[in-house]
Amino acid sequence: MVIALLLAGIAGFLFLQKVSVVDSRLGEMTTVYVAKKNISSREPLRPEFFEAKEVPAQFVQESTVTNLEGIQVGEHTLPVQQLVSVVPLSEGELLTDSVLKMQSYLTANDKRMVTLSQSDKVHFDGSLETNDRVDLIVSDQKDGGPETTIFMRDVPIVGVAKDENGNVTGVGLEVSLKEAKRLIHKQNFSMSIRVLKAPSEKKGAGKKKKQKQTDQNETTGNSPQTVNPQQGQTQGQTPGQTPSGGEVHDDRNPAAQTN
Repeated sequence: MVIALLLAGIAGFLFLQKVSVVDSRLGEMTTVYVAKKNISSREPLRPEFFEAKEVPAQFVQESTVTNLEGIQVGEHTLPVQQLVSVVPLSEGELLTDSVLKMQSYLTANDKRMVTLSQSDKVHFDGSLETNDRVDLIVSDQKDGGPETTIFMRDVPIVGVAKDENGNVTGVGLEVSLKEAKRLIHKQNFSMSIRVLKAPSEKKGAGKKKKQKQTDQNETTGNSPQTVNPQQGQTQGQTPGQTPSGGEVHDDRNPAAQTN
């Protein structure tokens, strides 16, 4: 009995030693993601579509997705919910960035998305999000010297790419095909493109209405007045005066007044 226990202990020790040797050969483990179900091509992806698996780092390819919140697609780093797969994914299939692309949020079939990426030529002013609208200010070199113009107004954003720090690195703009041609030409050959966040139309309209009313008050010099219907005069107005401050003259016949 003692010998059996001793042999079992030796066998267990040898097994653990063997496992330790195998682990040391495999190296560190890395988290990868596999599909939990069949996913159709172009179907918007969601984190719950995938299951995390631990595999040896030495077997992980460069294109393998190891973080669902920061997937490198071209020049941009995006979360999985902003991406689609260009090919169908089967249940248990490994997720790689080589089959992924940014979702399209175009509102009509005759619209196109043009991507503007942060560069020495393209600059973003302020924080931008999907569904925001922007104005494009372009600087060109003309015969008479540098010239800066408002190139486009109120262009909707249909996609935003950000880095790990939350800084905008690129935006997708929804434009017509004709506008896309003009925008791409400016993107390739202009000196500079500034992307400015535009206010919402409703908010801007309210400001204009309020400003117009203020301007009218300043121009006429009038202030709101309250009329007392019983006394037939304006409050703050002395009897016998008009609202403008002049005296009231009674031109009726004195004899008629006596009667």
